[in-house]
Amino acid sequence: SAYQKDKFLNKTSHSSSMMVFGGICADDKTQLLFVNEEAKINPEYYIEKILESEVLPWSH
Repeated sequence: SAYQKDKFLNKTSHSSSMMVFGGICADDKTQLLFVNEEAKINPEYYIEKILESEVLPWSH
């Protein structure tokens, strides 16, 4: 068959994570914003680094 279970090997040596922000509306979308993995997302970071620097300029 096209899918043969013995042909695949799933292995995870360590877990990783990535935070991505994206916005959509009725007729447009933002670019994806990849957040630095060391960033601590608190209200100040979210407002300054995401909303004010990325979303607000896109919305105008």
